[in-house]
Amino acid sequence: MVSILEAIANPDDLGKVTSAVATPLMGFELNHPGLLIEHPAFVEYQSELFNARDRWLSDGPAASIARLFERCQTATRFPNTLDGLEDWNLLMQCLEIFGEDGKGLSPIEAAHWWAKQASNTQDADDRTSQRSPTESQVIRINTIHGAKGLEYPVVILADSITAKSLSKHAWGLDYCDAEGSKIDLTSEALAAAQKDQDEDLNRLLYVALTRAKQTVFLGIPDSENAVSKLLHGRDVDALGVHHSTLTVPNADTSRQAFVPPTEKIARLQQPKIPSWFFRSFSTLIKHDAHLDSARGADDEEVVTTEFGLNADWHKLPGGTETGQFIHDILEWHAQAHREDTDIDRLINKRWPAHLDLSHAPLVGQWIRQILSVELYPGVSLNQLGVSQKRPEPQFELPLKPDLRAQTLFNACRAFSWWEPLEHPIDQPIAGHLIGFIDLVFEYQGRFHIIDYKTNYLGPNDSSYGDVQLQAAMQRSFYPLQAAIYGLALHRWLGSRLPDYDPDRHLGDVTYLFCRGIHSNNAGLWRRPLETPGILALEEQCLCTR
Repeated sequence: MVSILEAIANPDDLGKVTSAVATPLMGFELNHPGLLIEHPAFVEYQSELFNARDRWLSDGPAASIARLFERCQTATRFPNTLDGLEDWNLLMQCLEIFGEDGKGLSPIEAAHWWAKQASNTQDADDRTSQRSPTESQVIRINTIHGAKGLEYPVVILADSITAKSLSKHAWGLDYCDAEGSKIDLTSEALAAAQKDQDEDLNRLLYVALTRAKQTVFLGIPDSENAVSKLLHGRDVDALGVHHSTLTVPNADTSRQAFVPPTEKIARLQQPKIPSWFFRSFSTLIKHDAHLDSARGADDEEVVTTEFGLNADWHKLPGGTETGQFIHDILEWHAQAHREDTDIDRLINKRWPAHLDLSHAPLVGQWIRQILSVELYPGVSLNQLGVSQKRPEPQFELPLKPDLRAQTLFNACRAFSWWEPLEHPIDQPIAGHLIGFIDLVFEYQGRFHIIDYKTNYLGPNDSSYGDVQLQAAMQRSFYPLQAAIYGLALHRWLGSRLPDYDPDRHLGDVTYLFCRGIHSNNAGLWRRPLETPGILALEEQCLCTR
């Protein structure tokens, strides 16, 4: 659900849409050949997410989700088993709670709400405890007496309608006749009591058989009871077109003894890498290099910091969660014109659980300092106009079918600033390379790339000099990432600018190490997107047909 809500909030975000439609609730299979965005079913799903966003604004969250699930035939994706019934029941309960609590939330706020509920470790209350199918009115179990006056779509009579046999040796019996209730001590008591019991069973049978709108299922007993007396020897199939019998086969309770396999299977000597799939930069490095030498590919590492030595924002813990938090704020700032006070409000609204709230003023100060870093003379992030910036553009690069890792690395040698990286495992890397660029902006007719890094390199500003930044870049394979981003920008501009010329329009790729903005280099690692390097990558690595 979190993926679906994020996709409703960002239906033009290919990554979020892909994550959403691949969930069991939407059911799109990703193993289609060709470009995913060109597949008719994928396009239809994406259109439904756009419609869901519009309906969210006009009709509210509950109506939007209900209509989306109806269009995606979500109910049919649950198996016709008890487990499937329980899963559907649980989804309906969650949506009911969301319908009460989610009023007024935007789709992205709803995604945060749902994620918080899913990670809540507190004991469930009566409202959030999982209900049984009977409690959700999916199935109602009732007595025949309790069903009087009620109506159900389908009725299953789970037991035969019988009564306790009357004793022939009883000294007295009670029953009802036309005169009312009686206690009869005479010899005629047994016959009168039996007649009253049969009439009572017939009345119960009438109630049971007339509660259903559509169908009644009941067993035909072998012994005497109300149903058999009602049939009076008649065949059910002879009663008319609305009556029929179903024969339930006897259950086979025998079990085959499990015999564990004894054949020895040869062990896999090396990892089996799929020959084709979608890859991000991180998974590309993890698949194409030894894991112990590709530790920086996850972008932000969890580190143990010596807080006594740290100053300013160096005090904040490192790791993926901190990095994502800072990235989200910078992305939000680039999307529209923002007032200075808006920054603090957003920080408090999206404050992550892993950070102590006492750091909030420090984070606000840090964000403002990042936005004021001079990228070029007289140019900083907070001075760029909204029309000059494009935050988080997504790319998808189709790689050549026979591409190998070493070819990709060799093509990067065409950049004058390229320094050799540790040799990867030379293996096929066919498929599509996908990802997001943190920010693309235009300045003086050229288009530039910025990638934000919050990597912790040391306790103070001196830890972020040119030598340390270059070492961090090499260790994490970021120069390769920079080259890929440049190639993605080149392809993007080529499809949008009628007079595109890489020599005139390509600018620089800059890695902004946010913790080093007070160092001598302002935390900037900048390299030009040189045309020979970009064209070499395109020619040697991309499928351009």
